Parts: sequence; C-alpha cells; structure tokens
Amino acid sequence: IWGDGQAKFENNIEVVGEVKAKSALFNDNGATSPIVDIRADDGSPWQLQIANDSYSTGAYGLNFHLGNTGIGYMRNISKDGNFSQTQFGCQNSSGTHHHVFNYDNVGMRLNNNYDLLFDGSGTWSGDARCKLQHHSNSLYMVGGTGGIRLRSQSGVDGLHLDSGGSCNFSQQTNFS
Repeated sequence: IWGDGQAKFENNIEVVGEVKAKSALFNDNGATSPIVDIRADDGSPWQLQIANDSYSTGAYGLNFHLGNTGIGYMRNISKDGNFSQTQFGCQNSSGTHHHVFNYDNVGMRLNNNYDLLFDGSGTWSGDARCKLQHHSNSLYMVGGTGGIRLRSQSGVDGLHLDSGGSCNFSQQTNFS
C-alpha cells in the first residue's frame, strides 16, 4: 500500500470476510469472461443486491439469485407491505430514457407508446395452454380449456371462442 492509500496487487487476492469500499471498477484488460463471478454454495443466499440507503438501510432493494435447480430470480424486495414497481427501459447516449414496461404486484404493464412486437414468423411451437405466437404470417392466440374471451372494460364478455372452436356473442351483433 502506497502513502496515498492506493494499492496494486499483481497476483490473486483471497479475502476471508467482508470487503467494504466506496466504489469499485472491474476492468477486463483482456481477461476472459466473466469479469465478475458471484457464487453461492447453496440455494439460500441472494447472490447480488442493489440497494439505496435513502430508501432503506435494511436488506431491501433489487435482488438477483440463481437457485440450486438453475432457475434465475430477480426480485425487488420492498421495505414494507407495499410493492415497489420495477421499471425496464433503454437509454441512448444523449440521455434520452424510455420506460418500456413495468412490473409490480398485479403483473406486467406495457407503457404508453410502446408495442408488443413479434419478430419473424417462426416455427410452430405447439398448442401450449394460453399463448400468443406469430407463425405463418398470422398471429395465433391459444386459450385455456375455457377458450378465449374478449371482454369489455365494464366486465361484459362480448365474444367467446370456446375450446371446441365455436364462436358465441353475448350481445346483439351487427356486421357491416
């Protein structure tokens, strides 16, 4: 360690215990992937937490975890009974930021002025229950055992395609 408080280590360092720092920079300098490798030896600990002490000094924030079965989890753990929203977006080099979608305790929400797009036509992946798929230049919607229902905002079913392929209208229907 030099007099200005900096240190340079030419070889591997092993620290048993906790490391605290004001900031960290990981530079690959030609190293192979991964640049940072975070590992757990069982399924219990969350491997990475991103927190903000202005929000809470407890174990709350955005958490990432890979379980023993290989399933990856991302959770925004709230400090109280309310659910914190998590926003996904993109930003260009000039700082223009777009919040494309959010998720919270009621589901995913696609924000205004964004579309759900299907790239390419793809190969049919089978009749899985409740799915959307772009195939053969058509949009396929597959319903559950109860079929597909198109419903008004007031909660009235307008159209019901049952699982047998029959089409039923709940109100008088006019075709033009």
